[in-house]
Amino acid sequence: MASKINGFNFEYDGSSITLTYKHGELGGKATFDVEGASASVSHGRGSVGASSDYAYSTDSGFVVSGQAVTLGLRTPSGAEIGLKLTPNGEFRPHPTDPFAPPIPSAQVDLTLDGKMLGSYDIPLYEDFTMDDLFDPELGGLGSHGLLGDAYGFLRHRDREINDQYRDATGENFQDAKGWTRPVDPLVLDLDGDGIETVAANGRVLFDHEGNAVREGTGWISADDGMLVLDRNGNGTIDDGSELFGDHTPGAGLAPGQSSSRSAGLRALATLDQNGDGRVDESDEAFASLQVWRDLNQDGVSQANELFSLRDLGIRSISVDATSTQNQSLGNGNTVDSYGSFERIDGTSGITADLLLASNNFHRDFLEKVPLSDLSQRVANLQGSGMVRDLREAVSLNPGIFDLISKIDSTYSRSQALHALDEVLLAWSSTSSMKSSLEYQQAGVDRPRLTVKGLLLDWGTADISQILSILEKFNGELFFEVRDEGLFTKNRSWQPVKIDGEWRFDVDLSQPQTTHLLKSYEALKMGLYTAIMLDTRLRDYAQDLRFGLNEDLEVVVDTGAAVKRLMDKLRVEGSAAAVEDLLDLRSLAAYMPLDWNWVDVLEEMGARAPDADEFTAVANRLLGVLNGIAAVGGAADDVILGTSGDDVLDGGDGNDEIRGGAGNDLIEGGKGSNTLYGGAGNDTLSVHFGADKNFLAGGAGDDVLIGSAKSDTYLFNKGDGHDTIVETAQYSVISIDTLVFGVGLRVQDLKVLREGRDILLVFGEGEDSVRLKDWLTESLQEARYAGIERFLFADGTEWSPELIRAQVTTLGSDGDDVIDGWLGNDLIRGGAGNDLIDGGGGTNELYGEAGNDTLKVHFLADKNILAGGVGNDTLIGSSKSDTYLFNKGDGHDTIVETSQYASDSVDTLVLGEGLSATDVRVLREGRDVVLSFGGGSDTVRLKDWLTSSLGENTSASIEKLVFADGTQWTAANIRAQLTTLGTSGDDKIVGWNGNDLILGGEGDDVIEGGLGSNELHGGAGNDTLSVAATSDLNILAGGIGNDTLIGSLKSDTYLFNKGDGHDTIVETGQYASDSIDTLVLGEGLSATDVRVLREGRDVVLSFAGGSDTVRLKDWLTSSLGENTSASIEKLVFADGTQWTAANIRAQLTTLGTSGDDKIVGWNGNDLILGGEGTMSLRVGRCH
Repeated sequence: MASKINGFNFEYDGSSITLTYKHGELGGKATFDVEGASASVSHGRGSVGASSDYAYSTDSGFVVSGQAVTLGLRTPSGAEIGLKLTPNGEFRPHPTDPFAPPIPSAQVDLTLDGKMLGSYDIPLYEDFTMDDLFDPELGGLGSHGLLGDAYGFLRHRDREINDQYRDATGENFQDAKGWTRPVDPLVLDLDGDGIETVAANGRVLFDHEGNAVREGTGWISADDGMLVLDRNGNGTIDDGSELFGDHTPGAGLAPGQSSSRSAGLRALATLDQNGDGRVDESDEAFASLQVWRDLNQDGVSQANELFSLRDLGIRSISVDATSTQNQSLGNGNTVDSYGSFERIDGTSGITADLLLASNNFHRDFLEKVPLSDLSQRVANLQGSGMVRDLREAVSLNPGIFDLISKIDSTYSRSQALHALDEVLLAWSSTSSMKSSLEYQQAGVDRPRLTVKGLLLDWGTADISQILSILEKFNGELFFEVRDEGLFTKNRSWQPVKIDGEWRFDVDLSQPQTTHLLKSYEALKMGLYTAIMLDTRLRDYAQDLRFGLNEDLEVVVDTGAAVKRLMDKLRVEGSAAAVEDLLDLRSLAAYMPLDWNWVDVLEEMGARAPDADEFTAVANRLLGVLNGIAAVGGAADDVILGTSGDDVLDGGDGNDEIRGGAGNDLIEGGKGSNTLYGGAGNDTLSVHFGADKNFLAGGAGDDVLIGSAKSDTYLFNKGDGHDTIVETAQYSVISIDTLVFGVGLRVQDLKVLREGRDILLVFGEGEDSVRLKDWLTESLQEARYAGIERFLFADGTEWSPELIRAQVTTLGSDGDDVIDGWLGNDLIRGGAGNDLIDGGGGTNELYGEAGNDTLKVHFLADKNILAGGVGNDTLIGSSKSDTYLFNKGDGHDTIVETSQYASDSVDTLVLGEGLSATDVRVLREGRDVVLSFGGGSDTVRLKDWLTSSLGENTSASIEKLVFADGTQWTAANIRAQLTTLGTSGDDKIVGWNGNDLILGGEGDDVIEGGLGSNELHGGAGNDTLSVAATSDLNILAGGIGNDTLIGSLKSDTYLFNKGDGHDTIVETGQYASDSIDTLVLGEGLSATDVRVLREGRDVVLSFAGGSDTVRLKDWLTSSLGENTSASIEKLVFADGTQWTAANIRAQLTTLGTSGDDKIVGWNGNDLILGGEGTMSLRVGRCH
């Protein structure tokens, strides 16, 4: 079966998966051997892992989702393998050369049983085979299974390996030479802000010399432009002959000329036909002139980048210089003269004759060499300067292949390096460029050149040969020929006659020779490191294989290679084995995961027949020092400690130091250092200015002291309790990283604060890392002491922001005083009566057990305060706070401060078991108390009322949220608010709202005040009153002889059987629709009531007078009906309703048993005189 995506063809034949790609000259193939898998390729979406889309079924076929193919396979052991193949075409084997074209590639994501093993870019620039994806005998999980051999991976990194040496080759050559001849285009300042340029760093390549080689050059920024003339009419600017400068035909340097000043203006002057000092429409060439603005900065002209002078509004360009004083533009570019141009609108601008820096080391041959079959068998190394890539060179000279093939596993390292002198000479000889020595051969008009210099033992090449090779690889001559002399930047030579022959006898200075040797060393080491996999190290490289460790992580299995190394140590001795280790060490940088060569070195040292000889060889070849008090030098040292307490100092250089067992003191010094403490309580430190250091304390309680630049700290499971001390940050690009090993998971991590330190605690505290002084003395975050990245083994990455969000400050079991830092705090007080101050930020405070006080800063926002079990005080901010209260928490008090803004919302969240149906909202003084479970749990809202008994909105809780989702607002609190009296004689004054007041026992005085009030006197002889203008009040005296004083508006009075003798005092009526009502409870019926008059009062008497309600002043002083004191409605329990008319009709005046004088009222009287002598006076009757 097959599938195709974007030119990539996928095929599956039951035993292997093949990816092929072909586009123009680019093409390749990758094969994945899956023989041994019991299931066919499957399709669909599944749940193998959060980071993959692989599924498993018995169906065959690919599924194409977007631009990817996903496959699922099952091994004989039942393991499920997921593959996701994504063609991306973005693999760049030359990271240091941004202009090298990307190679077609496929990204391969691999999972095992849902665990992501990794993501790999597989290059397709030649056949690539990932052998033994499954090993049937090992169920796909063996070291020789799953991912195949590392050699197949490494041999495709040859150009990447070589790249790291290329820059050093060019830089050291330039340092030795000290000068590079610039190039000279004519530039127009189009935007009027001066000429802007970029450096000759290889980003822009252009063929200035017209030799079909694009070379690195300084360049003009996109907002200015170069004057150009498309001389061959092909629509593009091909080379320097179409610019105006040194390489313009007929206008460059004359023979023997030592300066190209104003070359661009001189070249333009050749187009001034009428000699008027400017080029304009009167000159024939004017219409053909263009300005090239390289908008995309690629050194290649496109149609949209070429503008006519008329397009830009330019009338003329002067051919005369207005200034000839050199001016630096930065980036190695200078102006040697200025001119001017005139626009159609009459304004003018400047032209500039530039000397652009050149860097011929970076180049691109426009004419390609067809590759031979033989060339495919050598490393794909990139040349430089005027030397073609190695495969092109082999295609031109097959003898280069023979020279490389002679180097095999029988060669020692030094023999192989010596053999490469001949390879480099042959490779450079394929260049068409003549070196200085070749150019200055004896002849009629040229003296012979001989070069001498201090030459160290570096292979078989002499300094003359080295110079010739380097000139070609850099694309420029070391010497400049001027006025019959030879010149470098600071030195010159004149020919001398020796033995009848004219020659230049050049004796290079020691610094020049040193730089040339460094350049040649970098060139040779780049070649050696890349080809040694296919030459003397081939046996080792083929031994290295990718596999899985017990944690199912991809690792490099070096077992077979190390065994081969140990065999060589035993058979051939220390020197041969350590030479091989030296070369194997260089491969570690190109593995997907490191294997550490120092581990192997220590094992070799333990096995060496002669330990002293091995130590001496390791010191000589690898720079390894041993001892209890070893001190390194300026070079890159490897220092190995003993099993005791060592004091080790790396000094300068990039050092690797291993302390071993014991409590060691390790100082890495300057450079980029790798420090391992090993077992014991170690102290590791580096110099303040050291950069890119690696510190691993190992087992034990270690102190790791970093630099002001970038450091990486490693902490593994079982390492104990380490402390990291970070110093001041050197720059914003300095990144400190803490890497956690396998077994230390995010979900097991607690981020704690202790004083000014942050403590990262795993599990139950058996492993921890202390970040020392993470806070300043003023409790702000100490940026200089920060770790910028936290990396976990599963790929999870944390930032400082995530650490800040997780920080928890823990109290003890005692009475703690805890101050938060000036950030977002999470504080847990623990047991004891704690005082916790969260300070500013957004805080989360938990008092936990004990009577705690929790508070935050006045301007803190979005805080959470939870007192926990105990009687706690929670003091909020002026912004939004959330308070948590759970069943069993006891008696908490919330103190809210003034509200900062209208959108600030304070919320009380009530836990399970605390429902809206169970709460009583009570008032005590100026406080509101939310009472649950008969008072076993309460929340006091402090100062909910103002001193004048109005609602204190600044102390309000805007929202109450119950566990069942019910929500209350302040309005619900107001509606439920109840004021409780005590068992004594209380005086209770209601607030300026709607009161519910329960007086309780005792003779209470209750004043409801304004609003709509509900007053209950309870037991005792109580007095209940409301404000004159209050409305819709309810007054219930309860048991006892109570006085109920109503308002001018509508009042309702409650009277129940057994309540005793109450008196109702009604005041003047406020409006005609005001209705006062007396509601009589069960057992008090209309048939049982006697309506009696006593003086000016009306008494409603029940059950022979055991219960009475006195309507005070029902009659006026003139004995007329007092309507302002009237009860408009009486409602009995059975629904019977009376009005004032019913009262009038039933009104009876009783005499006593003595001699009475009874005067009737101004209505219909029923008077019963009783015993004794009476005098009756009847008023008006109706």
